[in-house]
Order: sequence, then structure tokens, then C-alpha cells
Amino acid sequence: MEIIRVILKERMFFMYDKTAADVAAYIVSKMPNKNISHLKLMRLMYLAEREGIKNFNHLIIIDDFCSYPDTPTLKNTYDASKQISLSKHWKDLLIYSNKKILLKSNINSSNIRGISRENKELIKDIISKYGHFSDGELKYYITQECP
Repeated sequence: MEIIRVILKERMFFMYDKTAADVAAYIVSKMPNKNISHLKLMRLMYLAEREGIKNFNHLIIIDDFCSYPDTPTLKNTYDASKQISLSKHWKDLLIYSNKKILLKSNINSSNIRGISRENKELIKDIISKYGHFSDGELKYYITQECP
């Protein structure tokens, strides 16, 4: 029974990790110059997850919400994004360099397939509303104004 539980847990992490990497890559693909600060990406992914719950009553990434000292975030996504080289899914799509997340040159939004059309539209709406915000403005919005 314990072996089955471990296998299921590993399979869930595999699915979460792939989805989180796809969502991150999709967001980066929609940014000017195909790069974004690490914190801004985490905050946009957090907002997308909140909107998924609010609008569709489902999670996009299926991650745990947690609160760091300065802002809430998605725990596993934050941890994985800081260690891109350790995750096959993240490493295949993105590069982490100097607190920036960059899209690999062979990746574009059309070849990121692990996200439903409905979720892509939700993410595009989040980028349209908040993509022009600075890190600080996103932090303020999330901690002070976010319903």
C-alpha cells in the first residue's frame, strides 16, 4: 500500500511540474523580449491560479498557496522556478539567469501544449490586465487590493 502511495505522489508531482513549467513558459512567451523577472512571473502565476478558482472553480497549476514575508505565492512553483536546471520540464522550456526567466529560443506559445484553451485565455487576460505592472506594483496589488 505504501508503494502505491509513493507512486501516486510521484505521478502527481510529475503532472504538477509539467503544468507549472508550461504555464510559466506560456507567460514568458507573451512578454516583450521573451523574458520576465522571477518575482513578476511568480506573481502573474499566482494571479492566474486565483482567477482559475474564481472564474472556473478549478486550479490551473494545482499548487499549494503559501505566504512568504512579502507576498503570497505558489509554493512548489516558486521552489521549482528557482531550480530550473533540476527539473526536466522547466529546463526544456526556460532558462533562469540573474533573477530573470527567459524562454528558450526554440520555444514559442504555439508549441506549448500542456495548457487548455480555456486556461490560455485566462492567462492572456491576466497578462493583459497585469503584465505591464512592475514587480512592486504587482506586490502592492496582491497584498493590498486583490479581492
